[in-house]
Amino acid sequence: MRLLIFFLFIPFIVSANDSCQNLDKNAISQGARFSNTQNIYRVGGEGRLQFYSAPDRKCLIDHVFVIPGDSLIAYIEYEDFYRVMYFARNNEQISGWVEKNRLRETHQGIAPDYDFPYPTKIKPVAKASDVTVILNKQRISLKNGMNK
Repeated sequence: MRLLIFFLFIPFIVSANDSCQNLDKNAISQGARFSNTQNIYRVGGEGRLQFYSAPDRKCLIDHVFVIPGDSLIAYIEYEDFYRVMYFARNNEQISGWVEKNRLRETHQGIAPDYDFPYPTKIKPVAKASDVTVILNKQRISLKNGMNK
């Protein structure tokens, strides 16, 4: 009897898995992409923030979550979810979908903001005359020439 019940539920399990895979592909292709200049978010709220294989609560990834204070890199927004990447302490890279209402903006990103007005002239830290190089046990100063 148990075997019969198991075989009756297999189509639903496979269907749910296929549904999550299809939704993931669709959301990746149709979702809004983030600028890499402001795509680092911090987990807020209380308790664990679960990862999902697709932007749907039915697509839960068991035992994969982050906690408040963790930082995530967001790539795609789709409805109430962000597709994110997390680097665990062991340098493992974890990707998936999380509910976006738990994430807080940090106004930081993984790429420079090329629209930010950087100074056009950079002041040197040291003058060439302040530099001394030791080459083959001889001191060479750009200010005084060769010294022994």
